Amino acid sequence: MIGRLAPWVAAAAAEWALAAGTAEPPLLGQGLGELLIFGLLGLAQARLAPADWRGSSLWPAILLVAAAGARAPQASVLLLGPLALGVAVVAARVGHDLLERLPALPVGLMSALLGAVLARAVVLFTNPVALPERELLAELVALGPAPARVEGPGGPPVVVITVDTLRADHMVQMAAYRRLAAQGSAFPRAMSTSSWTVPSLASLWTGRSPAEHGAAGHDRSRFTPIRPDVPHLAEELAARGYATAAFVANPFLAPELGFSRGFARWSNPDQQIAQPLAFLGRRPGPGPLEGSRVVDRAVDWLDGAPRRDFLLWVHLFDCHLPYRHLAEGDPAAAVRSPVAVRTGELPVDSALQAAVKRAYAAEVAYDDAEVMRLLDVLEGRGFFAEGGLLVFTADHGEELWDHGSFEHGHSHHGEVVDVGLVIVGPGLAAGERSEVASLQDVAPTIRSRLGLPGEGLDLGQGVPAGRAATAAGNLYGAQQTSARDGQHKGILTHDESGVALRLYDVVADPGERVEVAPAGQSILPVLRGVALPEEIGEAAILNQEALEALGYVEGKGD
Repeated sequence: MIGRLAPWVAAAAAEWALAAGTAEPPLLGQGLGELLIFGLLGLAQARLAPADWRGSSLWPAILLVAAAGARAPQASVLLLGPLALGVAVVAARVGHDLLERLPALPVGLMSALLGAVLARAVVLFTNPVALPERELLAELVALGPAPARVEGPGGPPVVVITVDTLRADHMVQMAAYRRLAAQGSAFPRAMSTSSWTVPSLASLWTGRSPAEHGAAGHDRSRFTPIRPDVPHLAEELAARGYATAAFVANPFLAPELGFSRGFARWSNPDQQIAQPLAFLGRRPGPGPLEGSRVVDRAVDWLDGAPRRDFLLWVHLFDCHLPYRHLAEGDPAAAVRSPVAVRTGELPVDSALQAAVKRAYAAEVAYDDAEVMRLLDVLEGRGFFAEGGLLVFTADHGEELWDHGSFEHGHSHHGEVVDVGLVIVGPGLAAGERSEVASLQDVAPTIRSRLGLPGEGLDLGQGVPAGRAATAAGNLYGAQQTSARDGQHKGILTHDESGVALRLYDVVADPGERVEVAPAGQSILPVLRGVALPEEIGEAAILNQEALEALGYVEGKGD
């Protein structure tokens, strides 16, 4: 009896172990329910099936693989069901004949484990995953003993919270911003280093400009990673003895672009596709990209994290299209991705613009509540009492027809490249500051607080008078570079016809509506010195289907 039952229990346990290692692990109740179902099937087989192929110990493995195939995208139960059943019967009969002379229990246990691995492979290879074979290998390695943390001096805990596509003018209205601004240095109009995610967040983690760190997009089809020789803050903290973890949601935040460097725990639903259980399927409730699930995963990790000596990155995606918290019948649901708006396929009138703006504001409010929930957890575990450093910012903003266009990645106007930034920690005076800060200042400021070597501006030491922050690169359209100091903002557009300059007085005209004459403006030498990132090295292999769905890259039929 035990020999017939053991493979079924082993299959359920292996299935659970692989599912629990994804970015969307099933609930404990699901795991127990799945174990019960497999156990009952094992008992039924042991009591009712004859000792031939029908009682084969290979059936649990066959069941796991068949269930994964049935749940694959494009799978049709009507068309594939009879075929799958026939293949399963043939596999059981042939396998039984080949292995019947071997001990049944070891064969059953090994086949159950192999079946779970094959089922995971089916899910990874039939869903949009950039490098499924590498992801499978990484998940199998993660099942082994966790590598020992590097011995080091450690230090105060560090948390970085970023919200995708969060406009500066909306961020400063958030309760989370106001709460943190009362504790640390707040820059209501800091500057990102680009108009889209990859270069800007690479700057945050390296303290380098896009031309220096190299992470960028080229012709909207080739994406280059952070250069291997450029130090990444997470790697530096890991080498110092920190426990490191990142819980993010965005297909561009990929290991192939260097974002996972230094993070011992890396969780991204676009990479680690959920593994549905054979009978009980996926985890119920909010999808893995939603802010509540991202924060849940971060809070779960914090439960086992040290009080000090840890680095946590949380990146929320809800403010980015497609908006996932719309009321039924909301007209903003028509804008699933920016492609239809960009190409003119979806006509946009004033009513639709107003609906999209309301929907965007609702997503900001949703993420505000999630950030507040995370802050409550951090304060409850004494994060700030331990001298913790916390960064709250965005990768870029979003144009909501401010200058006649929509979304991001195409413009260096303030609604796209301006971001709110708050840094809380020792030596950072509380309250809002008017100086021009940049996402490029985040890593140097953290390094300075922790006594790590490095170049760049420590915001805790003040911002030099006349300092200009810069940005470079667009995801689509003409390439642009820009610079802003306390008085002026300049944008250079680089296209086939040459270079065109637009200059604004952002004190008198913060909305950047009226161009001013460039004669004698001190920002011009800085602006002309901003370099666009060059394409160096091989392009990264990314999740193309996910990027197409978001309108970032062109589909095969476009």
